[in-house]
Order: sequence, then C-alpha cells, then structure tokens
Amino acid sequence: MENETRELAVMPAEVATPGGSFSGALSLTRTPEAILADASRAAKALMAVVRRNGWEIKIGKGKHLKAEGWQMVGGFYGVTARTRTVRPINFGEVHGFEATVDAVSNGNVIGSATAICLNDEENWGVRPKYEWQGPDDDRKRVKVGEEKVPMNQLCSMAQTRAGAKALRAVFSWVVALAGYQPTPAEEMTGFDQSAAQSPPQQGGPARIISDPQRKRMYAIGKKAGWTDDEMKKLLARYGFAHSTEVTIDKYEEICTKLEQGTEREPGEDRPSPISGLP
Repeated sequence: MENETRELAVMPAEVATPGGSFSGALSLTRTPEAILADASRAAKALMAVVRRNGWEIKIGKGKHLKAEGWQMVGGFYGVTARTRTVRPINFGEVHGFEATVDAVSNGNVIGSATAICLNDEENWGVRPKYEWQGPDDDRKRVKVGEEKVPMNQLCSMAQTRAGAKALRAVFSWVVALAGYQPTPAEEMTGFDQSAAQSPPQQGGPARIISDPQRKRMYAIGKKAGWTDDEMKKLLARYGFAHSTEVTIDKYEEICTKLEQGTEREPGEDRPSPISGLP
C-alpha cells in the first residue's frame, strides 16, 4: 500500500488515469513535506550518479541531463519509457523518423511525448569520418572525409528524444531540484551528438568529444580571454597534444578551467590570438 501511495504522489492527477480522465476532486495523497523529502533524496542520488558517469551536458549557464539520467530518475519511482510507435517521415528531400514514447508505471500510461530526428539537422545528415593511422605505439585519429549518418541511428535518436521527453513530463520537478534544466540534452541539437559522431576508440573506454563540443570549448576559452597558445598549454597539462584528443571524461573539467580564466604570471604579456583551436 505504501508503494502505491508513493507512485500516485509523483504523477499528475489528470494523467493518472489512462485517457486523461479522472473523477473526484484533486487531493493530496501525502503531505508536501514528505513528497519533497523523497524528491530531495532522489535528486541527491541522481546528481552523484550523473556526475560520475558524465550524463550531463553544459550549454550556456545551464546543465541538461542526457537520456540515461532521465531513465534513472524514472527508475527511482518505478517508471519506465516504452516506445509506442516509430514511423519514417519525409519532407521533400528531408528524411527521418518520428517516435511516440509513453512513460509507464505499473502498466498505466502516465505521460507521453512525440519527437523526430531528421537528416537536415546538424550532424544528423553527414558527419566526419575518422580512421586510426600510424604505428601501433603512436596511433592517431585522423579525419579522412565525411559519411552519411545511417538511418537506423536517426530512428534510435527519435526514440531517445521521445523517451526523455515523456519522462520529463512526469519528473521535470525532481530534475530541477537536482539543479538541472528541464529540457533533455538530446533535444539541444548540435551539442549532444556524440553517440552518432564518436568513432570507436582503441586502448581504453574513453570517448573523444564531438566537433560541436570542441567548438564550444574553444568559444568558452576565447570568451574568458585565453589565447590559442595558452589553451595548448592547458590541454598539455591534461595529457592532450591537440583538441581532437580531448576525451569526454575530461571535457567538463577543462571547460570549467577555461571559464575560470587563464593563469598568467604577473606582468606577462598576452600574445595576439590566432584563429582555430589547437
């Protein structure tokens, strides 16, 4: 009975019944203090796991949860995302997929969302193609051209976006308590495309940041007054000779360091900046 009460407490009354209809007046099933106490514990646990696994994307001044984070907060309350429909869509020469996903609790649909992914979006039409080149002890990731993004990845992203949106409809208030923006990262086109862009890595599980993330990192540094030479030195301290080597696990840390401003000796002259991230 306790579990049933807890589940009812997290879902809007107007969608607790399939079809959106309900009878009777709205009333509290638990005290607001008890609900907030549970949500605060969920938010604290969410933050710890998200930070450890890199399931957030910083865009501007806000941080956005990736789909894995939304799935986790749903799991805290026994809510899962279930795909209802997926269909191909076409707008002239533009192609992609539309997906509808339900947020489900105990077999009941408590939220739904529809999202699309199209091949005219940045990074979802064509993407850089990379190859590993060089001797085994000094292999480097080299861009060799471009390739079309496979349609199955567009289909997958449409479902991922819809799933995160469906969970957002139910749990955005919990995510906000954790300090995150209510818009899922996958909806922020151009910032979280690493799943479609990052080539397979060798020598470990670390993944390389995407080109949009490199551009963001460069923009942060320039806004904070870093020169290209200073950024090179900063990357070298993290073990990276070039920005194309920066890994996901160090990305946010480097961006934070860039935001804090460059470290220079007193009286040191700043060299003139040159274009292009090292």
